[in-house]
Amino acid sequence: MALIPSMWTAMFVEAEPDESLGILGRQGWRSVEVSTEHAEMMREDEALLEPFAEAAERHQIGLDQMHAYIAADVASLDDARREHDMAAVIGDLRSCARLGIPVAVIHPGGHGKMSSYEELEQVNRQRLESFVRLGGVCAEVGVKLAIENMPDGGEGPHGHRRFGGILEELLELCEQIAPEVLGICLDTSHCNCVGLDIPETIRLCGDKIWALHISDNDGVHDDHLIPGYGEIEWGPVVAALRDIGYDRPFNLEVPGARKGDRSRMALRSRHGLEVCRELLV
Repeated sequence: MALIPSMWTAMFVEAEPDESLGILGRQGWRSVEVSTEHAEMMREDEALLEPFAEAAERHQIGLDQMHAYIAADVASLDDARREHDMAAVIGDLRSCARLGIPVAVIHPGGHGKMSSYEELEQVNRQRLESFVRLGGVCAEVGVKLAIENMPDGGEGPHGHRRFGGILEELLELCEQIAPEVLGICLDTSHCNCVGLDIPETIRLCGDKIWALHISDNDGVHDDHLIPGYGEIEWGPVVAALRDIGYDRPFNLEVPGARKGDRSRMALRSRHGLEVCRELLV
């Protein structure tokens, strides 16, 4: 698979699958990330899986990654919350398998403030246990799981923003548990918010990058804008992706473009495609 433009389906999540994929397909998108909203619909009603797959085939769009339950906290110390979220993520992994989607994206968990080092260690242990379990499910159903790097938010006793703001943490977690099924989803906006050198980070992660969330911001706010509307220099980012041999979609995750009526969003998604094509020449 080439480094090709891709768009998340949340751009038109209010529409029926055939309509939302039809809009993107007619514009020329050939790859999408199935958004967490669509994933939830199909998790709650499995009868929607087949029509979604049929719509993608009809409109010649590859279903190349899915954002698993976006609110999941698989490291929560609240047992009921954690088990609910784990069940949702596992359901999304099974949906990926049925749709032929090779990669699911997940947040690393551990939300909120940590009141002590002891609590921090408890959260870290719980995260490890949860990803061991998720790695087993991935191996069972034949889907890979890409853990997303995170922006600032929350505080800890050691001043750490939240787990996953530093890519080395995610790489270590993947290697420690199941490197064959756990990898990285690199989110450029999140990188920029925490002041990471994005090309350097891409080269650090190398072939462990299995998915992308591409968007732009001002370096402070997690705006998730179409590339070119923030401060990220995109030439070096694309060059770094090519240097590591990244061969999966260049996927836009741009909630900052989801404002206004559907016709305006359609204009923005078409513009996003042209921006991607220019960046990837």
